[in-house]
Amino acid sequence: MEQTKKTVDLSNKLIALNNDRAEWYAHAIKNITGISNMDIKSLFEELMEQAQQFAKELHPFVVVNGKEPTTGTTAAGMFQRLWQDVKSTLVPIEREELLAKCAGVELKAQELYKGAIDSAPSLSEKLLEYIQIQADTQNRSYEKILHFQKRQNVPSP
Repeated sequence: MEQTKKTVDLSNKLIALNNDRAEWYAHAIKNITGISNMDIKSLFEELMEQAQQFAKELHPFVVVNGKEPTTGTTAAGMFQRLWQDVKSTLVPIEREELLAKCAGVELKAQELYKGAIDSAPSLSEKLLEYIQIQADTQNRSYEKILHFQKRQNVPSP
């Protein structure tokens, strides 16, 4: 019973996190303009699709336990996007700022995945396997953003 609750809670937290990531990248894509930004637009589209896929992969771990997967995002992510919407109506978002914000989103995701892996003793082997694969892939995504930042001389978060 306790393991079921932990599995559902953790899976839903990771689903919400990935919903946040997908929403953030959709927001970032909307704010990208100009041909010179096509490279990061392509990266953001890739990361948005990755986040959507990660969320879908975690759904069965909630459903198998008789619960509904979350369809929402985290409160922190919602407020961050709202603030960015307000800010972008006043001042256009520059490439460097977008990269810095996206790096911050990925860093938070990295921290949550690390916490999930640290709770491994209370997780099923199959769920842990999915989380580890997603964490490794997400880490590579974070490195891609850092690579773009270095090319732009943008400080890392």
